[in-house]
Amino acid sequence: PETIRPGPVLWNDNEPFHDAEVEAIARKAGVPILYGCVIGRVDPAVGRVSALYNGAALARPDGSPGAWYGKQQLVPFLERVPFARWIGYDPAQRAASKRNWLTLLGNFSQGPEATIFSVGPARIGALICYEGLYPALARQYRRDGANLLAVMVNDSWWGRTFFPAWHARMSAARAIETGNPVIRAGNNG
Repeated sequence: PETIRPGPVLWNDNEPFHDAEVEAIARKAGVPILYGCVIGRVDPAVGRVSALYNGAALARPDGSPGAWYGKQQLVPFLERVPFARWIGYDPAQRAASKRNWLTLLGNFSQGPEATIFSVGPARIGALICYEGLYPALARQYRRDGANLLAVMVNDSWWGRTFFPAWHARMSAARAIETGNPVIRAGNNG
């Protein structure tokens, strides 16, 4: 599911992507693992996190570099600040000394590109939570060669309302539109 891995994956952006903890699990299980996580991109020039992504990553059992994906469609206020570019807001430039619970809001950066994860014959396009509502992203994956869509969600905060079921139906719509099968993983079913 979305952000299922505890803690962020810190990744130095001048090195191949690795997550030693999940790679150890993949090695022990003998299978690749596609999972939701927060990715902290470390800029080696300054030695600190330069961007945070609500993302997905692939850990391979053989320890070869995996791939990562940063969410493209960020939820306003919760994951991004609307109109940030026009007001000059860059979450990576916030003052580290001024941390409080509000720094959790709007601190994600948009991922650089839609990543297709290759696992054997599967070419997987990841949709994180509400990205499953955007048909254009699912169609882009299809045009780029994806033959499977993986939707990673955390709908638990909706409680016992109709929203989780409605959200799941939107994933089914992406399958119909693209002709690709959809696998959906949620922390509450």
